[in-house]
Order: sequence, then structure tokens, then C-alpha cells
Amino acid sequence: DLHWIDAESERVLNQVIDGMAAQRLLLVANYRPEYSHNWSQKGLFQQIRLGALTAPETEDFVETLLGPDPSVAHLRPLLAEKSDGTPLFLEELVRMLAETGSLVGEQGDFTAPEPITELQIPPSVKPIIAARIDRLADDQRRVLQIASVIGKDVPRPILKELSGLERHDLDTIIAHLSQTEFLFELQSYPETEYTFKHALTHDVAYESLMAEERKRIHAEALRLMERLYQDQLDQNAERLADHALKAEEWGAAVKYLVAATDRALDHAAYSKAARFLEHAAGALDKLERTPERIAQAIDIRTRMRPALEGTGQYSLSLAWLDEAEKLATELGDTDRLEQVILHKSYANSTHGRLDTAIEDADRLRKIATEAGDNRYAAEANLAAAQALIFRHVANQVLERLEPHEADFTGQWRMERFGLLGTRSVFFLGYMSISASLTGEFARAHALAEAMNQVVHESGRPIDRYAAAYHESMVHILAGPSREYEARLAALAEECRVRAPSPFYCVVMSRLGHVRLLCRGPEEACETLEEAKSYATHSDMPHISAYSDAIRACAEAEASGPEALTALESSLQVVRDMGDPWVEIQLLRAVADVCEPVDALKHLSTAEAIATANGFRPDLARIHAARAEIAELHDAKLATRAAKQAHALFTELGLEPETAR
Repeated sequence: DLHWIDAESERVLNQVIDGMAAQRLLLVANYRPEYSHNWSQKGLFQQIRLGALTAPETEDFVETLLGPDPSVAHLRPLLAEKSDGTPLFLEELVRMLAETGSLVGEQGDFTAPEPITELQIPPSVKPIIAARIDRLADDQRRVLQIASVIGKDVPRPILKELSGLERHDLDTIIAHLSQTEFLFELQSYPETEYTFKHALTHDVAYESLMAEERKRIHAEALRLMERLYQDQLDQNAERLADHALKAEEWGAAVKYLVAATDRALDHAAYSKAARFLEHAAGALDKLERTPERIAQAIDIRTRMRPALEGTGQYSLSLAWLDEAEKLATELGDTDRLEQVILHKSYANSTHGRLDTAIEDADRLRKIATEAGDNRYAAEANLAAAQALIFRHVANQVLERLEPHEADFTGQWRMERFGLLGTRSVFFLGYMSISASLTGEFARAHALAEAMNQVVHESGRPIDRYAAAYHESMVHILAGPSREYEARLAALAEECRVRAPSPFYCVVMSRLGHVRLLCRGPEEACETLEEAKSYATHSDMPHISAYSDAIRACAEAEASGPEALTALESSLQVVRDMGDPWVEIQLLRAVADVCEPVDALKHLSTAEAIATANGFRPDLARIHAARAEIAELHDAKLATRAAKQAHALFTELGLEPETAR
């Protein structure tokens, strides 16, 4: 290891190397890029560059360090970004989190009691990096420090202006910083931009400056960027926000932090969005309290809901919304009050408080109707539909949504209105689920196709995951294929990596159901257990109940009467939640594992529920199950039920093989 080698030892080493050619020796030496030698002139020398881990290697390594618990899922991308694929940094970051109590457990089996949004430099790593920076010449170290204030990525025009160096002098310094692997060129067009080799190197260089000096450079960088990029302020909002915040220019900080939040939400960067909004709220508190700033405070707190939802922090998002509602009431701002109540409804339905969500939606509809506000009146019904779709009550969903089809598929087709996803994706998705539940498959497929076109145009990850959840129901009811199951599995894995909470458990619960229908109970049970684990962590009891129910059906298929206790337990839960469709799935599973007389009673109960709710696909499958059970005991009943099943399957355009 040549890192700390002294001059005398180096002379001995070079003498050994000079005499190696005739000897059966292998010499392996490791050193950092700044170490200088003349071995490359020797024919025996071979240099092996140890680069950073690739993205898949980093993901595997982080998985090994942290373990599979859902509470650490949000930490994986944060560690990958901070470490830049350096194994030492990854290990030390995880060790630091464990030592400070942010992680609990041991390597490979950690849990995070609270979400972790920021990472500090590990004490064990800081001296190593600081020593490398100290060995730079004064002008090189100064350029590196200015670059660290500019950010992880460093546009050359900004660096040149702030450093005050001539082009040739700057080029010489950059060349050395590149050779020693502090900076490297990230792009050359449309303007040259450099980046730090390691995020932690950036942090140590930044901390080596005095606080007042950092603040001064941030203020200069803010003004310079506003001048140079005046036509691209939105694209540079995150950089501008960082400079404004650290320069303590609070008004500019609020403006750019809110703009940066919108971009982060569009790219499913929910932890980052929440962090931006927390900083914006803090910056706003530094300013004089005026009606305009109270309105900004309401907007910031309302935007917190989708950001925190994306990280699974339901309780915290509701606390922010409660504050926003008080401020909107104080200000007498009806429009902002409507927005807050809308977010409350979505937050409550996402986390299984379905009655509360519907109450919020109806309260909003009343306010909007009295104010003559068509948009919020329509959105109130969409919010109520979300709660109702989790209960699979198709007729009520259709009653709420059909009057608004022209608006959501016309003038609002690509609108998000400050919420997580494009509104028409959810409108068309809820409509397609409802149409498939009632057996209108042609309409359901047409709605799903229109939804997927919006997803393609928007390019938002959240829209893809929402659409997957919606469309999966159409396939579950029509009979899923192995090809569809593979597509859904790939999307679920993408969701796990990019936006695990709360979307992953929702998609996985449907994937488990699809696997039960096209692969069998064993794979379904594993998937549904994972879905339940994430749903529990994300505080989504309705998704946990659905996963439990379908898993009980899978266990009944695998082990027969032994699953009866689990089935009866799930039945009680879904009845309490008011979900008639899942209740039917459980009753059919109970009928499969009990005596024929009891089985027929359970099927009769299921038939009454299906008839009352217009669930024609399930009605067809109930008739088919009755025909099969009655075949050995009541030939007339079996024949009548078989005819009813055949007639309904034909009417619905379903194959009899989809009777499960």
C-alpha cells in the first residue's frame, strides 16, 4: 500500500522492481491517482484502474449492507448518490447511521425507525479526503473550494467568473484537478460542465471554507446564474434555490425551492421534494408576515402532501394539511381551502381512512358547488371515487365520475393541478376498473388504452405505476396471461427502485393476484406477503387487507380446509371495510374448501352480493362454481347453473377457462 510510503522505503521498492525481470515474483501495489512513478516504461508493468461500482453493483452492495426491510427502501438511492459507487464510503455511511441510531439492527438486517432524508460525512472518511485536498497547491485548492460552492456539477462559465482566473490559468488548474480525480468533465455541449468525482469530496471541500466566505460566494453565484440563465430559470431552479438559501436571500429561496419541488415531483424524487418544501417553509418564516406570504405558506403546506405521500409519511402530511386549513380559514381564501380539503381526502383514502376521505370529498363538493367552482366540484367526485375504488363499489364510482368525462378527457386531460399524477390517468383508471367489474370489457379496454396514451405523453413515473394498478384489474377480471404477468412484474421492480412508498405495495398486491390466476398459489403467496409488508410499513391497511385476503384464497387453493381459519378472518376484515368484491373472492374460496351444502350457501351469499353490485363476471364464475359443486349431488341444479354460467360467459366475451 503506497499511500503513506516514505522516500527511503520507495527507493528500496524501486530497487526490487528493477531486479524483478529475472525472478519469479509478482508485486501488487495500490495507490491513489496523484501518486507518481515511472513504471509504465517497464514492459512488465500493468495498471488496473479500480473504478466505482456500477449502478447494479452498487444496488446489490447496498442491499447486502442494509437488508430487505421496507423501512430502509428509501435510503438505497440516497446512499448510492452520496457514495458514487465507492465501497468504502458506502460501508462508512452505513456504519455512521448505525452508530447514531438512525439504523437499528445489524448488517444485512437493518430497520430505520424514522425516514432518513440527509447524509453527513462519516468521521472516518473526512480526514482521508481532507488530507488529499490539503496536498493541492493554493490556487488549485481555491478553485476546488469555489467549485464546491457552485455545486456537485460545475458549469465552466460560473467557475470562470467566480474564480477571476484567465482562461489558460483555469485550464491548467482544471487539468490537474482532473488528473488527480477531484473533478472531471461531465459535458462539453451546450456549455462545458465539470462534476466532482465523489459527492463526499465535494462536501469536504465545501466545509473547508469559512461560513461567511461560503455565504458570499453563494450570493455571487445566485446573481450570476440569474443573469446567465434568465431564460432557463425553471430548469436551474434547484441550483438557484440552493444558492439563495445558503446566501440567506429568503424571498428568492422560497421562489426557487417551490419551482424545484415541482420538477422533483414530476421525476418521482419525493424525498427531495419534501426537503425543498421544508426549507421553503423555514425561509418563509424569516420574512414579514403578510397576506401574500400566508397564501404562500398555505401552498407550501398543501404541496407537502404529495411529497410526503411518496415517502410514506402519512401522519406528517396530515399535520401539514391541518396547519394549511387553519391558515386558509384565517385568510378567508376559498380557493386555497378547497385545495387543502382535496389533499386531505386523497391522503385519507390512500391510507385506508375511506369514510373520512369520502366525508372530506363531499365537504369539498358542497363548498365548490356554492362557489360555482366546476373544477373543484369535479375533483371532489374524483377524490371520492378513489376511496370508493378501494372498496370496489363500481356503480357508485361510475355515478360520481360519468358526469365529468368531457372535462377530464378534454380540457384537463394533461393537468396535474398540484397533485401527484395526471388527473385523467386516475379518472380513466377508476372508470376502467368499474367497467371491468360490471363486465363492460370493451369499454374497460378502451378506457385503459386512453389512459396509457396519457401516460406515454406525460412521461411521469407515478402515472405509469397508477396505470399499472388500474389496468391490472381489467386483466384480473378478464383472465391474465403470462406475458402480462411478466410486464407487470417488470414495472413493479421499477417502482420498487424508483418510488417504493406508497406505490410499490399497491402494484405488488395486484401482481400477487395476477400470479395466483396464471401461475399458482406458491408464487402468489410470496408476492402478496411482500405487498403486505410494504403496505403495513406505509400505513395502508386496505392494501394490507386485500393482500391478506388474496393470500388466504391462494392458501385455500394449496392446502384446502386448513386455510379456512385464514379465510374467515379475512372475511371479517373486508366486511368491516365494506369491500363487496373482495368478499366475493373469499366466499368462493371458502366454498372450494368446505362441505357441498355449506359451499352452496356461501355461493348463494356471494351471488346476492354480485347481483346487488352488478358484478357480472363474478356472477358467471359463481354459477360455474355452483355447477361444479352440485354435479355429484343435484344434477338439475348443476345443469341450470352450468347454462347460466355459459350464457353469461358468452355475453361477456370470456372464455370458460377463466372461471377461476
